Amino acid sequence: AGGAWAWDPDARACLHRPAHPVRPRDTVGAGDVFNAAFLQALGFDGSSLQDALDRANAAAGLAISTSPRRYPTLAEVRAALARSEP
Repeated sequence: AGGAWAWDPDARACLHRPAHPVRPRDTVGAGDVFNAAFLQALGFDGSSLQDALDRANAAAGLAISTSPRRYPTLAEVRAALARSEP
């Protein structure tokens, strides 16, 4: 609920990214979805640390807001991120 923190070795500081506001329905698996999206963003897409945290937060938020739980697609995560940009 409070977002995510990660150590940024380039800045030599902790980076915080806020959670995406959702109405949780089933939180089982939220950490698994977060980790998968975070690693996919960093390892396969070469995203920045900030973008990887944002993608992981969005993916986990989408996953916990459905019941029965289902895992979001990359397109759904990107759409959620686009909706949350100012």
